[in-house]
Amino acid sequence: MLNKWVLPLVIAGLLSALLIGKLDYDKAKDKKNKYPEERDYVKEVHINKAKDGKFGFNFVVVDLSDYKGNYKDNIDLETYYYEGENLDVAKQCYEQEENRYLDLGHISDIYIKYDCNECGNELNEMIKNLATVEELEKQCNVFIEDENEEITNIKLFELIKQIYNGERFI
Repeated sequence: MLNKWVLPLVIAGLLSALLIGKLDYDKAKDKKNKYPEERDYVKEVHINKAKDGKFGFNFVVVDLSDYKGNYKDNIDLETYYYEGENLDVAKQCYEQEENRYLDLGHISDIYIKYDCNECGNELNEMIKNLATVEELEKQCNVFIEDENEEITNIKLFELIKQIYNGERFI
């Protein structure tokens, strides 16, 4: 009696394993797991106020098309401009238009230029959104330039902490 159920159970187990393997393969093809040649690596982001409550995001992307060797000075950079209410929206616009995954995990610097009279609380909300972007390195430098052209340098995690604690309102 036991032998009668062994073969169907083995077949069911093999089919399950094949199905799980197929799902893992499909997941590997997902955007977050794209191959390096299907990604664009962002080195820095420049953020400024745009129209209609949106922000302008200049993504400075490493151009690896002619990259040879491992010389940092040998890498060309390209800049792409997209608008959105926050970084996530601008990133989605980039990915749809360029048909490539935008990898934010290599950003070393974020430059924010703003005018207090124009931005108000919108800028604080946009910076709070940066805390929710998982792949964004929270240790990156943020350079903030106000309307008086004074530049402040702070780590992203410190800026986010100050805004959430009410210590800093840009």
